[in-house]
Amino acid sequence: MEDFWTKTKYFFKRFVIWAGIIIVLGFILFVTFIRYTSYSNGYRAGEIIKFSKKGYIFKTYEGEMNLGGFVKGDQQEITPTIWAFSVYKGDDEVKSQIIHAMENGNRVRLFYNERYARLFWFGDTKYFIDKLEFIE
Repeated sequence: MEDFWTKTKYFFKRFVIWAGIIIVLGFILFVTFIRYTSYSNGYRAGEIIKFSKKGYIFKTYEGEMNLGGFVKGDQQEITPTIWAFSVYKGDDEVKSQIIHAMENGNRVRLFYNERYARLFWFGDTKYFIDKLEFIE
């Protein structure tokens, strides 16, 4: 009987260790996939109206851009279209260009990659800015 319990404890210990290894490797693969693959990419043009660093523990850089307006209804009132985006922490060049464009009121073209999912320590949106071009 003692041999049965010894084998059972050994099997359970091996099962827990392998299950933990598989879960950790799966999580690493998932995060790597989300970080380095994109669902779509493109650009949007408009005027940056907000850029901030926010978060309680994980500080992320978030912004909003006014893409322009759409005429709504018979009253010809213009409804602005606001687009939210994120910038990776280490991308200092893009951050400084965004701040410069916002302070000067420049129209810009933001090139982005849309990720499959949002991870809270990277940003609040699935849209991450790669490059910025000023529009004349």
